[in-house]
Amino acid sequence: MDSALPFSSATAILDVGCGPGTAVALLVNEYGSQIPSSARLIASDFSKGMVEALNQRKKEREGESEVWKRLETAVYDAQDLSGGKDGDISHIMASLVYFMLPNPRKGLEEARRVLKPDGVLALTSWA
Repeated sequence: MDSALPFSSATAILDVGCGPGTAVALLVNEYGSQIPSSARLIASDFSKGMVEALNQRKKEREGESEVWKRLETAVYDAQDLSGGKDGDISHIMASLVYFMLPNPRKGLEEARRVLKPDGVLALTSWA
């Protein structure tokens, strides 16, 4: 993702389907120093329990990096990111999400809607 669009140019990074924050933790550990202080970092999941687990993780790690302090969390369904503005996100990451949605196309359409025209979307799957 960083090689496609460097995190140093990020305006907002969204983790869709964040779970307990595994990908966010990797992002902060590997690239946190490169993420501009003006960039938003948002993690969302449709599961309130997962978002609560991430908020606990955030609380435990806020002393490690200022990026953890800036992390915003939200309960969003990947198929309905209505809390996000059109073209507002420079980077979207989704680990093991879209292939599990009832309507993956709707999820990808929502990602495209909130992604900036020159933004980047990175996905993982089992395959």
